[in-house]
Amino acid sequence: GGVLNGHGLLQPKPEVIGYVLGKVDSPAASPPAGSLGDIFFMKRDRLVNGHVTSLAIMKDYRRLGLASQLMDQLHHQMQLRTPQVSSVGLHVRVSNKAATRLYKETMGYHVSQVISGYYQDGEDAYLMRKSLPLGASERVGGDEAPKLPRLLTVRGDEAAERIEPPVPAAAMVAAQ
Repeated sequence: GGVLNGHGLLQPKPEVIGYVLGKVDSPAASPPAGSLGDIFFMKRDRLVNGHVTSLAIMKDYRRLGLASQLMDQLHHQMQLRTPQVSSVGLHVRVSNKAATRLYKETMGYHVSQVISGYYQDGEDAYLMRKSLPLGASERVGGDEAPKLPRLLTVRGDEAAERIEPPVPAAAMVAAQ
């Protein structure tokens, strides 16, 4: 199937070939304004945790770097938030060696805990975590804008790399 473009030509119908979903925890309740606790805990309360809830790439589009690019987009969006996300976590099946390798070797995550019987079928999960660097507003000088990760756009059998504008928190890649 296809869709007509603005010139009346039939083009392939775009389809979602991968996605990543994430969430950000609510910041902890702040101490009353003006209290000693407000001064002492001010920086800590501006940092929150993120969580990758789902990442999927269609089988025919795997091993093209799309998963790591979607994760880069998610990390980027989390770093732009206020309060800023200081670390991100995810759960992955212990048997999912490809995903575990991607998270450890490519994305810099580490196994922080093994959760026994986490999945409905009784399989254990790794809780994996990664610290995120402070954003531009927290860096010394604060002049450097955060760099947007590159996003791969896939058309048919060809892959072309290009710079994309910021993608919403649920970043998606489409085949065109």
